[in-house]
Amino acid sequence: MNSIFKEEYVVAVVFLHPFGRSPGSFVRVEELARSLGSYGVRSFVFSPFENIVLTNTSDGLRPFSMLGLISPLPIYYDIARRAYYSPIFKQLNIFAGLAGKFSTGFTKAVCRFLERNRLKVALVQAEQDFGVALGASLASSLKVPLVVDVHNITIEELAAEGIIRRNTGEFNKFVELEAQQLSLADRVIVVSPEMKKYVEDMLMVCSSDVACVPPGGRILERQKTMEERDSRVVYAGSLNKREHVGLYFEAARTLAYQRPDLKFLASFRKTRLFLRHPLRGEAVTPFWVSSRSEFFQFLGSSLVGAVPSRQDFARMMGPPVKLFDYASAGLPVVANYIGGWTDTIYEEGIGFLSQDTVDSFGKSICLLTTDSDAWKKCSENCVKMVKSKYNWDISGQKLLQSYKRVWAN
Repeated sequence: MNSIFKEEYVVAVVFLHPFGRSPGSFVRVEELARSLGSYGVRSFVFSPFENIVLTNTSDGLRPFSMLGLISPLPIYYDIARRAYYSPIFKQLNIFAGLAGKFSTGFTKAVCRFLERNRLKVALVQAEQDFGVALGASLASSLKVPLVVDVHNITIEELAAEGIIRRNTGEFNKFVELEAQQLSLADRVIVVSPEMKKYVEDMLMVCSSDVACVPPGGRILERQKTMEERDSRVVYAGSLNKREHVGLYFEAARTLAYQRPDLKFLASFRKTRLFLRHPLRGEAVTPFWVSSRSEFFQFLGSSLVGAVPSRQDFARMMGPPVKLFDYASAGLPVVANYIGGWTDTIYEEGIGFLSQDTVDSFGKSICLLTTDSDAWKKCSENCVKMVKSKYNWDISGQKLLQSYKRVWAN
């Protein structure tokens, strides 16, 4: 066993994405598992879309062994994802959709793996509310408690996409369904105070059974000054409309003429596909790095991090991991104000907030890149915030306290 483990508390984590997809969700799982390892918790991460089982080390999640699923093809994930966002399938039980035979096969495979490796699980953790059915099936088979880590609220995600409408009978049915699913958990973990209030008020989860474990960062060892950094503005997130990334692209197009000294970049794995993306344009250049360490070095040499976001319940309740990645590298941010997590930017003084217009967003970028005193103060505040408050090790301690509370009961 790796030397980081002082005791053996084994947690089985159920993750309903392939490990190379949904980077924001995977980073949360990996970073919390990494922190928990130093507190004596060994995590094993299972996905119905992967045959590899991951376990935590001092450097993050690493392959441990093969699970033994017959056909964990990524194509199944793509089909499920399309169905998830399709109005045609909205009447299906999206939360319990992985129950039945699929759930049984996955549960049996995990149980065989645990028996084969002589691992006694103390707790099952399901990632996301739509992972409850699969997590509950495994927890029931192992006769251990179930913790659910909710990154986003599915019903609000669907409402934001226009698949269901808020304040309708259909919406209320989905609320009841999600409440039923979360009632299967012994403990519900959320990522923000706003989500905690939503889960308690809308989904009727007892306040004492809900804990807030926010995302965090890890400080880059050497923080560069403004003069040492390249004059580039970075968007390090998904290029989909839910992220309101068009605001950043349009601002970049405008500023390309006003500020030719600035370079605008956006993360995208395949340059060839980026050139066919609806948001493509000469003003924004794609970038990609192969590891988290390279990624932070890249951020640490950049000037400003962009955090555009739509203004809806789903986005407001879910603070983006990239915000804390930026802060870890001392990278001041620009975001359009939507309430929720954007209040943190103002309260902690880590960047500038704009209105939800291209002109306002662009002006905020200009101000932050020309006012060296403001940039320095924001950069220092980023480091201070990650060290003292939004830190993965601090969040790991909070998650461990929730585990202990469940075990005590």
